[in-house]
Order: sequence, then C-alpha cells, then structure tokens
Amino acid sequence: MSEISLFSTMKTRFFLVNGHLGVWFVCCLFLLSSAIYGGQDTISIQFSFDVRTVITLPRATIRQEASDPPILVYFALPNGNTIEQTMGRIPPSEQEWRYGIQHIDAQTRWLRKFGGMNNLITVYLETKQKSWPAWKKEHFSFYKEYIRQIDSTIKVAAGSKYYRVCLNGHSGGGRFIFSYIDAFDGVPEDVERIAFLDSNYGYEFTYKKPLLKFTQQSGNVLTVFAYNDSVALLNGERIVSDTGGTWHRSNMMLKDLSETYTFSKGGNDDVIRYSNESGSVFFFLKNNPDRRIYHTQQVALNGYIHSMLAGTPLAESGYRYYGEEAYKDLINK
Repeated sequence: MSEISLFSTMKTRFFLVNGHLGVWFVCCLFLLSSAIYGGQDTISIQFSFDVRTVITLPRATIRQEASDPPILVYFALPNGNTIEQTMGRIPPSEQEWRYGIQHIDAQTRWLRKFGGMNNLITVYLETKQKSWPAWKKEHFSFYKEYIRQIDSTIKVAAGSKYYRVCLNGHSGGGRFIFSYIDAFDGVPEDVERIAFLDSNYGYEFTYKKPLLKFTQQSGNVLTVFAYNDSVALLNGERIVSDTGGTWHRSNMMLKDLSETYTFSKGGNDDVIRYSNESGSVFFFLKNNPDRRIYHTQQVALNGYIHSMLAGTPLAESGYRYYGEEAYKDLINK
C-alpha cells in the first residue's frame, strides 16, 4: 500500500499516513494563509504516487450540515502546467505566459463573491508527469486505488463531513474525471456536477451509461466545452486527426446522449449551445472558421465560472461565457 505524506509548507511538518482504502487518520493539518492568494487558506498534500494537490478554502467556517454542504471541486490540471500556473497571476514576463491563461484562482474567488458559492473549495490536482493521461499509463495497475485514496484523503483534509462534489478539469485533466468514474465503477452519489473544459479526449462509449445515470439524477449537471480542433492549424499543420480531438469526442458524446435525450440547439455562429429538456446536460461547441487554436480561451473567457453555473439561475448573470473576463479585478499581481 502506498505511503502518503501530508504536509503544510508553512509549518514544514510531515505526517505519514499508511492505510488501506477507507481507513485514514490525519493527525493534524495546518492551514496556511497564503500571502499570494489572499482571502483564503490553503492545504498542500503530496502523495507518494506522483500526485500533488493544493486545496484552497474560503476563510469562513466550513459548514458541516448534510443539508447544505460545501462545494468541493476537483480541478485536474491541463497537460504541461503546474498548480501555481493554473491558479494564475499577472505574468511578470512573456516567458511566464502560462500564469496568465486560466486564472482558476481568480475565477474561484469570483464564484465565491458573485456566484452564490461562498463555501466553494477548489482542489488543484497535479501529476509529476504534468499529464493525467501519462500518469494513468505509468500507474495503470493501481490507478483506481490511488484515485480512491486521493478522494478520501482530501475529504478528510478539507474539514467537512459532507460535500457537493464537482469533477472538473482542462485539457488532459479530463483523464482524471474518467479515471475517477473508473475507480468508483460509476459516478458516486455525492458528485453533483461534471465539467469537461475542452478535456474529454478520453470519452468512449463505455462512459455513456454512467454519465446517463448521473444526469438522470435530480439536480445533477454535465457541462461539455469544446472547439473545432479538427481543423485547427499550428505552423500550417493540423494539431489533431479527425477523431483525435475534443470536437469529435464531444459530438460522439452528444450523439450517444441524444439516444435518450432530446436536445435543443441555440447560441450563434461563434458558439453553438445544446441543452436537454431537463436542463441536466449542456454542450458549448465553438466553431473555428479561421482554423485557430482556442484551447485555453475556453477556460480564460469565464469558462470555469460558466462550467460551475450553467444550469443554475445565476448562469451568465454578471458575466458572459466567451465574453470579457469578469474576474479581472481579482487576478493576483
């Protein structure tokens, strides 16, 4: 069984937790108040199987009631990015451009302030390989067990007895979502939202059944964001094959779910929107007539905010998906 080190970088104290699935005892975790990411507390956890997490929590006391639990978002990182880059800040130089392309921390704090989610906890999930697909391949024999260990440990560390869980992620982070579904043989009951931010490369027909069961439960929402990457060019060359990108996988998913749901089509020539009659499934598919790469823009242009609010009364209230960044004033310097 893998050994896990839980640590707070401020206190530099280490706690080794050996245990089998479902048996975890965390002696103590020190919340550290980040000078960089103010107005919230953070917990850092280093797992021995090549996964690092940072949990950001609002300063307000975490509610413990089963009737009104905090929202716990697992945000799986895109390929090639660190947690700090994904959280974001104003890049100090052009060479550090990765800090300015997602701003999940600023969007998190916007959701707390304006999106009715004042008890939102964001969990950033990074692998040593900087790629969830590569991590799964390297740890294939035990990845399901490791995912369950990540889940149980984080829930203890975040300090509540109950959670409303959201599985979210960008780019290769979608592989974490599918691995999570694999690990639990379906979507657990405490998950109420799943969001693929241009990240459903790994979708296969086998995931239709668990996603369908999930979206048929009252209050659950699935959101899918993609752009037409099948025509996108980099230095004059296509970046994916006809079937290798999220455009193809999203249309596969839409087709599979359309066997059960009736979808209405809306939006405009820029972003086509599909939603089912019960409001539990939303697709946001960006056209690409100029054959550009819009991979990160889908996140930066209020994408994370909308992935959390689509299907709620606050959807596009105070912001617009693929519009001007609503969170600009909350970006860290």
